[in-house]
This record gives sequence, C-alpha cells and structure tokens, in this order.
Amino acid sequence: YNINKSGLCFESDKQLNYGESFAVDVSIPGEDNIRLLGNVKWAEEKYRNDSHRIGAQFLAFGKGRNYNSIKSLERLRELHNKYSLRED
Repeated sequence: YNINKSGLCFESDKQLNYGESFAVDVSIPGEDNIRLLGNVKWAEEKYRNDSHRIGAQFLAFGKGRNYNSIKSLERLRELHNKYSLRED
C-alpha cells in the first residue's frame, strides 16, 4: 500500500504478529529489488478474504547483522525522489 524510509504497509496471505521480525524483498516494476528487515507494528486480521494488512517499521540503517544497509536507505531515498508527487 505504501512505503517510505521508515516502514511500509502491505497485504499478506500470512498472518504476522506484533513484534515479529521479517525480511521483505520490495519489488517495483522497472527497478532493482531491495531487501529490507523490519518488525511488525500492527496487523489487521482478515482484511480482505484470507489476507492480512500489515504495518511494519524497518530496522535501523547501519552496519552489522541487525541493520538494514546504508545502500538500501540511499536507494529508498532515490525511489522517493523519483516517484513522489510534487506540487510545483
């Protein structure tokens, strides 16, 4: 549904619970995939049919095993600038 440098909201056929960690490959047509790590902040059960709507916060960006890469943050910023609606 939406994504920014802090997190995302998405629909899943798998139930995820508050606090659960996950890895997600974000795929945007015409762009390279971005793998991001995050934690579930909220989940709406049976949003539509058997799917669930999930709100998640990305882990911090930095160096190390429990961080998203700085390269991923830079890529999210590039995509934001490329696809943001701007009022001129």
